[in-house]
Amino acid sequence: MSDADLVLTAWHDDVALLTLNRPAKRNAVDAEMARHFALSFRAAQDASCIVITGADPSFCSGADLRADSDSIRDCGYPIPWQEIVDSPVPVIAAVNGPAVTGGFALAVNADFIIASERAVFCDNELLVIGYGNAQLMAPLQRRVGDAWARELSLTCEYIDAETALRIGLVNHVVAHEDLLPQALAAAQAIATKDRAAVAAMRQQWDAMQGQPLRTARQLHDHFHGPFKDVATAFADEERVQQLMSRT
Repeated sequence: MSDADLVLTAWHDDVALLTLNRPAKRNAVDAEMARHFALSFRAAQDASCIVITGADPSFCSGADLRADSDSIRDCGYPIPWQEIVDSPVPVIAAVNGPAVTGGFALAVNADFIIASERAVFCDNELLVIGYGNAQLMAPLQRRVGDAWARELSLTCEYIDAETALRIGLVNHVVAHEDLLPQALAAAQAIATKDRAAVAAMRQQWDAMQGQPLRTARQLHDHFHGPFKDVATAFADEERVQQLMSRT
């Protein structure tokens, strides 16, 4: 396999599908994987939505523990989960198998997760680096709540896809063969929406985290401001009929 094959990109109209493609190493991240992920992810910024998955059987096992950790740190590119944190484009994680440590961070920093029935999740950073991962602890706590975040990160135990669904970690669990079709369908639904509005709403959700309701409403007014004069479906008979046909 050439280095160029470490991350595969496929375009589906305005949706970019990025596949981590180091299956023999469970899609673990070394310096070359970090570099190619960053380049591929940045090249996909023209997309309306990005879907990230892994080459079977794993989603991503995090950093390659047999790689030189200094080489990953010094490769000149952020670790992949940091790219997701900073993404101005919506990201869906299509988790096809184990998502472990940094792979878990990659998934949990997406806008939402769709999981195969084969997916499992584990945060064992306490065993790997002796402390939690900054890019995993906060988003995990926000997604599943304090008690589950503490249990997952302190015990370092695996949970299966159904448990992940029950605790709110993932939005959907689907048959393995349906994973990419469902993730791409969700991404394409996002792609039909106004990009500026989608970007502003994502920023608003981040800003509202943990804020009192009154502050959250004020933030809404701030982010909604540029869109107050946008044409709505009210009094537009064609759009009214389109919306009503969906109910």
